[in-house]
Parts: sequence; C-alpha cells; structure tokens
Amino acid sequence: MNDITLSMIAVTVFETLGWLSVALVVVYAVLVLMALNGLWRAHRQGISALRVFFAGLAVAVVVAAILIPVVPIWTMAPLADIKGMVDAIIAFCFGLIPGSILGLLWVFLAPRLQGGPDVRTA
Repeated sequence: MNDITLSMIAVTVFETLGWLSVALVVVYAVLVLMALNGLWRAHRQGISALRVFFAGLAVAVVVAAILIPVVPIWTMAPLADIKGMVDAIIAFCFGLIPGSILGLLWVFLAPRLQGGPDVRTA
C-alpha cells in the first residue's frame, strides 16, 4: 500500500478505461465550468450561492446512497458482495461518480429553475 501514488492511479484508470478516461476528464472539466457558471448566476440573481452549492452536494450524496445496492450489478459482481462496512463505503464511492455528475448539473440548473431577477451588467 505504500507504493500507491496519484500517477499510479491515473495509469491504472487509463489502462482500465482507455481513451474513455480522457473523455471522462474532459466531461468533468466542462461540468465543473458549468457549475461555476451556475454559482455565478445564483450570486447575480441574489440567491445564496452557498445554498445552491450545498444543495448540489446533497443531491450527489443522496444519489450515491441510493446507488449502493446497484453498484455490484454495475461492476458485474454478485449482488451478495456488499457484506461489510468497507464494501458499502467502496460502493458509495462508486456511486459518487454518477452522483457528482447530477450534483454538478443541479448547481448549474438551480439558478435557472428558481428564476429571480437576472441582473445583467455589460
């Protein structure tokens, strides 16, 4: 376990997913930019950006918690593989992948859905 480094994890992910991992990094970069745009828009509309951020975080955590029983199917493992707390934590971390996508989309869309005056300054 002492040999695990960030570069080793990146190489392992790239070897496992191939070029799809590069596409996922690009998608996450775009999603982060969209979330920053959503926070900026919320601030301009007078909506608490902190409240929007924590709502997106809550969406990510709830989706990850809901997906815990689904992760063994997703990873092609037997359903009975979640036996202990460590297995549940790892399944929760796997669930954070789609959860974070939905949370970032929530942060992007929340100011648009709540409406409010859009103060535009040129």
